[in-house]
Amino acid sequence: MHGGRPERAARAARGGVRTPAAPTPAAPSAASPAAQQPSPGPSALNEDQLRAALVTETDLGEPWMASRGAATWRDGMLKAKTDGTDCSRLLDTLYTEELFGPPAGPTATATLDDAYNDSQLRYQVAAHPPADADRALAWVTGLPEKCGRFEATPSGAVPRSSRSRNCRSRRRATHARDCG
Repeated sequence: MHGGRPERAARAARGGVRTPAAPTPAAPSAASPAAQQPSPGPSALNEDQLRAALVTETDLGEPWMASRGAATWRDGMLKAKTDGTDCSRLLDTLYTEELFGPPAGPTATATLDDAYNDSQLRYQVAAHPPADADRALAWVTGLPEKCGRFEATPSGAVPRSSRSRNCRSRRRATHARDCG
């Protein structure tokens, strides 16, 4: 279920930009409707703009620092087993960090560690096809009903109570901390 973990962990630990290989489209014939369409505009963001959009340790201040690497990550809960297809998919999606599927263009990633309490942050900027984003958001919207509360068992540990909530439904929830 978690294909590509070593490669993803190595890439995330390094931080940086990746550009997926793009298929080469066939040239449209002069008679085709595609030939009559205006050419698409430039990519939304280039690699330099993506890097500039990343949150850094300077932005967050002390105690945040560049990550010490994937070996320090505390991801046991994300590797847990649970009953229920959607709850298991939620944990898998959080682990692989591909809620919207593979990006449609270049990405930039920053990984940071909090030296005081071992918190970790992985931040990625990417472009995704709108249909993929819409499909993922529709699925996430239904999670509070399907996985409002569930048990997840990390490898070699006792089960932990977990939950998913819809923060938008809370009238005064203006920040993520208000949804807890």
